Amino acid sequence: MTAGGANGSGGKILEVEDLAIGYGGEPLMEHLNFTVSKGEIFTILGPSGCGKTTLLRTLIGLLPPLAGKIRIAGEEFGPEMEREALDRLHRSFGVVFQEGALVSGLDLKANVALPLEEFTSLPRQIIDEIVRLKLDMVRLSEAIYQAPSDLSGGQLKRAGLARAIANDPLILFCDEPTSGLDPATATEIDRLLLVLRKLMGITIVSISHELASIENYADQCIMLDRHAGIIARGTLAELKQADDDRVQSFFRRHIDRRQEGLA
Repeated sequence: MTAGGANGSGGKILEVEDLAIGYGGEPLMEHLNFTVSKGEIFTILGPSGCGKTTLLRTLIGLLPPLAGKIRIAGEEFGPEMEREALDRLHRSFGVVFQEGALVSGLDLKANVALPLEEFTSLPRQIIDEIVRLKLDMVRLSEAIYQAPSDLSGGQLKRAGLARAIANDPLILFCDEPTSGLDPATATEIDRLLLVLRKLMGITIVSISHELASIENYADQCIMLDRHAGIIARGTLAELKQADDDRVQSFFRRHIDRRQEGLA
């Protein structure tokens, strides 16, 4: 099952131009160029350690770019922005972190309310209604007063999704959304991402090395190599036909894992 590009409007919601990323001024990858269309599910894939998380952290502003430009909805995004403009851009996207990143001392209701309290001046009653709506969208309304420690791995992923969509963002960034989950729970998260895209018209940028999930939802993909940057781009079917040993090695590893799992 592939999501397809039917929901994409063709307009560019995220543009990355000649981007260099890394730590302490030392580039990990350079000359990264890609665009993400409004309404599509765009997946950044590659083996563990190739730089996917570093790229994601740069796209959401946790790491400064070493060079190049990032534009969200036509507006350049960078640490030199005025605070008001930076807050406005932060409101335009949500982030689902790999480990959930929920505040352990708060229940789900308080966790999901955090971005609404930080970025809006809505009255408490409206915030509470939005929180209940978002938890219902991810099928967690019955757990509204539970602590993160009381949740399963799949519930934590869904709770992270609820918090990430609290502000109705234009873009949802997902860091390995199905990592560490059993296959049935991972498929449930994949389907939920497709439902949220349909209900909200949201654009999703996901990083993953889980081929099964990529097959479930990806419209467009890029593959990263730690030394060469982007080594393939297109639909998943197009990547599988790429004439590059590094790309084919990625797919062979996943085929081997599946065969081992069936043995």
